[in-house]
Amino acid sequence: MAAAEENNIIFVQVVEKYPCLYDPTAKGYSQKNVTDKAWYAVFVDCKASDSLSQHPLLLIVSYDGFRHNYFEKQVTPTLQKLKTLGTHAEYMRNVFETKTFPNHHSIATGLFPEVHGVLANSLYDPIYKRVLNFSYELWHQNENIIPIWNYNTSISWEERVDTAIGWFLHPVTPANLVMLYIEEPDASSHIFGPESQQVLKQLAKLDQLTDYLQHRLVDNNLSDVVNVFHLSDHGMDTVTLDRIVNLTDYVDRSTYITSGSSPVLGLVPLNKGELLVWTIAPHTKYNEEHIYKSLKNASLHDNFRVFKRADIPERWHFKNNNPNMNTTLGIHGYDNAESNMHPYFIACGPLIKKNHVIAPFDTVDLYSLFAHILNVSAPPNNGSLANVVDMLVVMPSHLTATPSVFFMGEPLILFQ
Repeated sequence: MAAAEENNIIFVQVVEKYPCLYDPTAKGYSQKNVTDKAWYAVFVDCKASDSLSQHPLLLIVSYDGFRHNYFEKQVTPTLQKLKTLGTHAEYMRNVFETKTFPNHHSIATGLFPEVHGVLANSLYDPIYKRVLNFSYELWHQNENIIPIWNYNTSISWEERVDTAIGWFLHPVTPANLVMLYIEEPDASSHIFGPESQQVLKQLAKLDQLTDYLQHRLVDNNLSDVVNVFHLSDHGMDTVTLDRIVNLTDYVDRSTYITSGSSPVLGLVPLNKGELLVWTIAPHTKYNEEHIYKSLKNASLHDNFRVFKRADIPERWHFKNNNPNMNTTLGIHGYDNAESNMHPYFIACGPLIKKNHVIAPFDTVDLYSLFAHILNVSAPPNNGSLANVVDMLVVMPSHLTATPSVFFMGEPLILFQ
């Protein structure tokens, strides 16, 4: 990866809970589409040997946008029962941005977004000089990272489960790791809100799917050999129209282009008078400072705060990455410290303690646990097995500290 030009960043954080950043001139925006699109389903098939019984088996199931306290709605009896059959945490601490792509990449790699490079569902890249949105470059900043396949939206949830089970049972190349993704309740939450009847129905359907998965495991004699992790990427909260922050009230629309979507919206400053839609022109210090000062002044009487790049909170693990936006804006409600942004976690299987509760932990801690279960060495990452090892029936004989990984200019080999 080529070294990127160093850019200053202006970060705007909304203070009032769950207002929404909005630029009415930005492409693809509407009152019903002011948040990120759902990341569609992914199956990952890893190489395994001829005999199923000789290798630990791991199934990771992600229900997008399943908030940690959705169990209080009492429409998920199957998932609730799984808590007694395995280990669960009250919640997981996910990464900032609390969106689909950054968090699924952190689950799969054990790395913070500033290290794996997927900072958002879409972002402006100063190397490619354009917005990367569901594109090859967004996923392939490092050619050593295993690619993610395109998703066929016609495949039903049950078919996805059947495909996953079939991979474990393949007579020639059985999988030992399968990752299964379901786009709900995220998709319905964006349209109707997390407290809606539509989301309640989706939660019930997901519970039925969980029951279907459990029966498929039993029917194929896999329930005693497959370790199943049920989790999510982020939570969800309600945004109302009266809490929308209209950026064009404060900043001249001709001075920037946008990338990403609410609640974190990227702004790329342009030369004065040079607006090239979705194409970056060489920005000037004048526009950068002008936008910052305009937003800084506006923040004195509206519900957001303004940071320059160097002042972005370290706990977000967000600012130390080459393909970063010049200007990003986010709302306080989607800070990964907010309770309603936290996802759920349940794990069951032969290696997992039953009826056990583990303290909340970070999403990036899972990678080392996955590697331990699969009997493979975990490369350097930002998580720690020590934070999650308590859920295992048999404790490791010794815990070797996993080297931490921080931002680096050279490509990082994640898979060898």
